[in-house]
Amino acid sequence: MLNLQTKFGQKATLVGNWLLSLVSINFVWFVFSMPALLMLVLLQSLPLNGVYLATWLLLVLMLAVLVLPATYGVFQAAAQWAHDRGSHYWRPTLHGYIAGLKQWRQNSVFAGLIGLWLIAEQIGGRQVFWQSSLLILGVALIAAVILGMLRGLGPQAVAQALQQPLKLLAATLLTLALLLVNLALPLLFCIALLSVSLSAWAVIKIMKF
Repeated sequence: MLNLQTKFGQKATLVGNWLLSLVSINFVWFVFSMPALLMLVLLQSLPLNGVYLATWLLLVLMLAVLVLPATYGVFQAAAQWAHDRGSHYWRPTLHGYIAGLKQWRQNSVFAGLIGLWLIAEQIGGRQVFWQSSLLILGVALIAAVILGMLRGLGPQAVAQALQQPLKLLAATLLTLALLLVNLALPLLFCIALLSVSLSAWAVIKIMKF
């Protein structure tokens, strides 16, 4: 039986609390985002026609009402976690989601931009130049979304992030890498357990908020 009073036991407790925090924060995000994720999978299998556009419109609505507010909640909970180091954060994440719903203008803009990116990706096919351009635009869009999420941490957060462009780029690329990891079937569990919460935690740690 593990003795939690030993040095190893204390470290094991810290690691366990850290993982529990990641999972509890990400769980709320996944519950809200699962319908949009399923819609995205369906969208990727459709040709560009009327059904595609109807599905796309529904996905954009889900992004604005579910995914982006839930992501806002993840950043709120991750920021609280960075300061008090507890282990259960599903409630702060839920409260953050409700607060994120009030950012409807920001959510609508980002959802529309993501939707346009998805259509451009569908139109472009496998053309190398087009895909390269979309990758660059995707990185810029992820950086913009991160800045939008950081607005909820206070008026100084965005200014502080913009003053650290290299750190912002590193946080953006790390977030992109974690999103791409979810495309690998053996690692699909990451999106359900810790991918978004780990991204938010890493962004806050890199930016030192």
